[in-house]
Amino acid sequence: MIKKYVMLKISRFNSDLGLMAFWGWDLIHSSDEGEEYQFMFGRRDNDDKIYVSLGKHKQYSSFPWYPEKRYQCFITDSEDIWQTTHWLTFNDLKTKESFYKVIEETLEKHYQ
Repeated sequence: MIKKYVMLKISRFNSDLGLMAFWGWDLIHSSDEGEEYQFMFGRRDNDDKIYVSLGKHKQYSSFPWYPEKRYQCFITDSEDIWQTTHWLTFNDLKTKESFYKVIEETLEKHYQ
Protein backbone atom coordinates (compact mmCIF):
# COMPACT_ATOMS: atom_id res chain seq x y z
CA MET A 1 0.00 0.00 0.00
CA ILE A 2 1.35 3.40 -1.00
CA LYS A 3 0.73 6.28 1.37
CA LYS A 4 -0.02 9.58 -0.24
CA TYR A 5 1.14 12.67 1.60
CA VAL A 6 -0.84 15.77 0.85
CA MET A 7 1.06 19.00 1.08
CA LEU A 8 -0.66 22.31 1.69
CA LYS A 9 -0.03 24.72 -1.16
CA ILE A 10 -1.01 28.34 -0.75
CA SER A 11 -0.97 30.44 -3.88
CA ARG A 12 -0.19 34.14 -3.54
CA PHE A 13 0.68 33.61 0.14
CA ASN A 14 2.52 36.94 0.18
CA SER A 15 -0.12 38.99 -1.67
CA ASP A 16 -0.98 41.11 1.40
CA LEU A 17 2.54 42.42 1.99
CA GLY A 18 2.33 46.10 2.84
CA LEU A 19 -1.47 46.05 2.88
CA MET A 20 -3.86 45.97 5.81
CA ALA A 21 -4.35 42.39 6.92
CA PHE A 22 -6.64 43.28 9.83
CA TRP A 23 -7.22 46.29 12.00
CA GLY A 24 -3.98 47.70 13.38
CA TRP A 25 -1.72 44.91 12.09
CA ASP A 26 0.04 44.48 8.74
CA LEU A 27 1.70 41.53 7.09
CA ILE A 28 5.29 42.75 6.79
CA HIS A 29 7.11 39.56 5.77
CA SER A 30 6.21 36.17 4.39
CA SER A 31 8.30 33.33 3.04
CA ASP A 32 8.08 29.75 1.85
CA GLU A 33 10.63 27.84 3.92
CA GLY A 34 10.37 24.32 2.53
CA GLU A 35 8.29 22.49 5.13
CA GLU A 36 6.38 25.56 6.31
CA TYR A 37 5.15 29.01 5.48
CA GLN A 38 6.38 31.81 7.71
CA PHE A 39 4.66 35.13 8.28
CA MET A 40 5.55 38.19 10.33
CA PHE A 41 2.89 40.71 11.32
CA GLY A 42 3.68 44.13 12.77
CA ARG A 43 1.49 46.45 14.77
CA ARG A 44 1.08 49.88 13.21
CA ASP A 45 1.22 52.02 16.34
CA ASN A 46 4.29 50.47 18.02
CA ASP A 47 7.03 47.85 17.58
CA ASP A 48 4.97 44.76 18.51
CA LYS A 49 5.53 41.88 16.14
CA ILE A 50 4.27 38.33 15.95
CA TYR A 51 5.62 35.36 14.04
CA VAL A 52 3.44 32.69 12.49
CA SER A 53 4.63 29.39 11.06
CA LEU A 54 2.18 27.17 9.21
CA GLY A 55 3.21 23.60 8.42
CA LYS A 56 2.59 22.29 4.91
CA HIS A 57 2.12 18.66 5.95
CA LYS A 58 -0.53 17.29 8.25
CA GLN A 59 0.76 16.05 11.59
CA TYR A 60 -0.80 14.17 14.44
CA SER A 61 -2.51 16.84 16.46
CA SER A 62 -2.60 17.15 20.21
CA PHE A 63 -5.53 16.36 22.47
CA PRO A 64 -8.54 16.71 21.98
CA TRP A 65 -8.12 15.96 18.26
CA TYR A 66 -5.53 13.19 18.49
CA PRO A 67 -5.14 10.94 16.47
CA GLU A 68 -6.55 13.17 13.76
CA LYS A 69 -3.98 14.81 11.51
CA ARG A 70 -4.10 18.57 11.09
CA TYR A 71 -1.89 21.44 9.99
CA GLN A 72 0.16 22.96 12.81
CA CYS A 73 0.08 26.75 13.14
CA PHE A 74 2.52 28.11 15.71
CA ILE A 75 2.23 31.77 16.75
CA THR A 76 4.56 33.68 19.08
CA ASP A 77 5.46 37.26 19.87
CA SER A 78 8.87 38.75 19.13
CA GLU A 79 9.78 38.85 22.84
CA ASP A 80 8.92 35.16 23.47
CA ILE A 81 6.53 36.19 26.23
CA TRP A 82 3.69 34.04 24.89
CA GLN A 83 3.20 31.37 22.28
CA THR A 84 0.30 29.30 21.07
CA THR A 85 -0.28 26.37 18.75
CA HIS A 86 -3.42 25.92 16.68
CA TRP A 87 -4.27 22.68 14.88
CA LEU A 88 -6.05 23.64 11.68
CA THR A 89 -8.15 21.68 9.22
CA PHE A 90 -8.19 22.29 5.50
CA ASN A 91 -11.44 24.25 5.95
CA ASP A 92 -9.64 26.61 8.35
CA LEU A 93 -7.24 27.37 5.50
CA LYS A 94 -9.64 27.50 2.55
CA THR A 95 -9.47 31.28 2.35
CA LYS A 96 -7.01 33.81 3.67
CA GLU A 97 -9.83 35.36 5.68
CA SER A 98 -10.40 32.12 7.62
CA PHE A 99 -6.64 31.81 8.25
CA TYR A 100 -6.42 35.46 9.35
CA LYS A 101 -9.35 34.89 11.71
CA VAL A 102 -7.21 32.42 13.70
CA ILE A 103 -4.41 34.97 13.91
CA GLU A 104 -6.75 37.81 14.79
CA GLU A 105 -8.36 35.80 17.61
CA THR A 106 -4.89 35.12 19.02
CA LEU A 107 -4.00 38.82 18.86
CA GLU A 108 -7.23 39.80 20.59
CA LYS A 109 -6.45 37.33 23.38
CA HIS A 110 -2.96 38.75 23.99
CA TYR A 111 -3.28 42.41 23.00
CA GLN A 112 -7.01 43.21 23.49
